[in-house]
Amino acid sequence: TLHLLVQPSFGIDTVKFGVGNAFGLDNQNIVPQLRAELSWRPTPKVELVPGLDFIGGPYRFDFRSSVSFADLDDPLAEKDPVGFDGKGTAWSPDVYLKTVLRPFDDPEQMIVTAGVRYSGVTYVIGGGVTFGQDLDPTYIGGFEGRAALRWRTFTKGPMKGTLKASTGWYTQPPQPFESIGLGTANRLVPERAWNSSLGFEHKLNQALSWDLDTFYRKMDRLVEFNDGFTGRGTQTFANTGEGWAAGFEVILRHQPVNHFFGWISYTFSRSFRRDGSADSDGVWYPFDFDQPHIFSAQGGYEFPKGFGLSLQVQAVSGNPTTRSNASIYDVDGDFYNSFQIGSGNSDRLPPFVQTSVRVDKTWKLRIAEVELYLDLINALRGVNPEATVYNYDSTEYAYVRGLPFIPNLGFEVRFWP
Repeated sequence: TLHLLVQPSFGIDTVKFGVGNAFGLDNQNIVPQLRAELSWRPTPKVELVPGLDFIGGPYRFDFRSSVSFADLDDPLAEKDPVGFDGKGTAWSPDVYLKTVLRPFDDPEQMIVTAGVRYSGVTYVIGGGVTFGQDLDPTYIGGFEGRAALRWRTFTKGPMKGTLKASTGWYTQPPQPFESIGLGTANRLVPERAWNSSLGFEHKLNQALSWDLDTFYRKMDRLVEFNDGFTGRGTQTFANTGEGWAAGFEVILRHQPVNHFFGWISYTFSRSFRRDGSADSDGVWYPFDFDQPHIFSAQGGYEFPKGFGLSLQVQAVSGNPTTRSNASIYDVDGDFYNSFQIGSGNSDRLPPFVQTSVRVDKTWKLRIAEVELYLDLINALRGVNPEATVYNYDSTEYAYVRGLPFIPNLGFEVRFWP
């Protein structure tokens, strides 16, 4: 049998922000996307799936800064507000082939999946960022291979146990801002990671199930600031970093049975990286978003006459941070220059804590459903810092808190539900 799936989409991303004439960014991307795959089953136990993932389109940006990257050797350059602009296109057509094997008469008894994928992206760069030079298009490609297994180890009435395992190489092209050099072509390669996981699912009855997953990721060719950057004609970033991440996740679920649904999950993970620059000394330090503990719970109950109540609780370790813990007084300028002593990301922000409540009422009509709801977002919250602010000499600091308590009243209409 043959089945064809086509999923197109289209979007426009726009970013505008600035601080007076000292700093500003105006960026716009037009992003069409397409996913298409063909499913072919030569036998009931074998399925072949070739496919295409496409994303790409034109972009433009206009950057303003009080510092000229082209004249870093000029001590007076910072006095002149300068900037640069860029425009061009980025295209990423990825092709893949997946094979799905179901060797037993029961198609859910064992599922083995193996596949290969080639990811490529082409950047066409123009505008002021090229300093008037015509640069050839830059192409970055990466090959991936992956495999996964699901094996139902036992079935006893409603109880089912399933073993899960996966491994594979994955690549990710550099981000657009990393891929644009100042007056030079791109020389980066995709970041690469080897991902592996092992887990077990246990369905206890029609309502309850639990799931345990362990994972490990080894990363190399990570993009970081180029230690040899000297200004115009030099690549700003380089593929010299490496890292790893490992941990486990456990989830307890209650399916929507007897008017109640909910789940509780806990994740423990650590992620570290080290830089390849000459002054890094090979020191491992936490990723910027390393979060050892993540706890989340959500539950809801459907009352008679269309009323519903749900509750969400989330607690997450704060992200690592590098604090300014020293300063030097500049006599000529009459201000303090703050800096950091010690390794990067050696401190951590307070944990993120949030509790939200939702109350809703649903009316079912002949051709539509009308839902009136009240969301109490951040009904209880922690410090949840968005930024750290310091006093004049960085001897004291305080946090700028995140979103406050927000009551949100609204309604939804769904036709032909």
